[in-house]
Amino acid sequence: MSDDAPAVGEDDLPYRWLGHATVLLSGSPSVALDPWRWRLPAVAGLALVTSRHVDHCSEDDLAAALAACGRIGAPAHLAPRLESVFPGRVTPLREGDDVRLSGARIVALPAAGPGRGGRPPGFHPRGTGLAYLVETGDVRALCLGDSVVLPEHEEWSPDVAFVAVGGLVTATPHEAAESAGRLGAGVVVPVHWGDLEARYDDAREFTRLCAARNVNAALPRPAGNAPGDARAGRLDRQKGRNTCS
Repeated sequence: MSDDAPAVGEDDLPYRWLGHATVLLSGSPSVALDPWRWRLPAVAGLALVTSRHVDHCSEDDLAAALAACGRIGAPAHLAPRLESVFPGRVTPLREGDDVRLSGARIVALPAAGPGRGGRPPGFHPRGTGLAYLVETGDVRALCLGDSVVLPEHEEWSPDVAFVAVGGLVTATPHEAAESAGRLGAGVVVPVHWGDLEARYDDAREFTRLCAARNVNAALPRPAGNAPGDARAGRLDRQKGRNTCS
């Protein structure tokens, strides 16, 4: 990657990393992946949840990210939980589903954490979460959530793939770099670092290891906060408000 290439998070790209595992894809609709600690206006027409973990499934942040009556796609076992807060707006998804939600194509793919010893047992076994191929009018993206690269993720040839790099419950920089080339992506972006596990040096190491393997990887920086107060979009659970019919 050349030094003058746009950094992930700049406005001239059709995708923005917003910190941790949160990604915003532009298009019609704009799609928020795993919104957490959301600080932008409510702009997403669709939100996708990859797992039940709080840094991937936060009702407050979903409410903050979604435009009025925006929809949510989530693993089927999470649908009742989310439906209780966002009635009529949740689509349950299962491995192999290939659907259109709010105008975007969504392919639900399997997800699984690394299988090495020493990590918390059963933290992210297959069947507890999903990865997604997402196509909007602007971009074709592969979003793995917490997952390592699996055979089902290969050969989709996305414009961009977002790969978790952490080392505790997600892949180490070496593990992620060794598998990134199998995705056939135009660019691979490390996410899931900077908050709960891994730091900048781990993300930088991932991009260095990818370059050594002739894999184009971009070191992201979070998009800047936009004007406005995202708290206005948060849930008012005490009053049970929901503006959608």
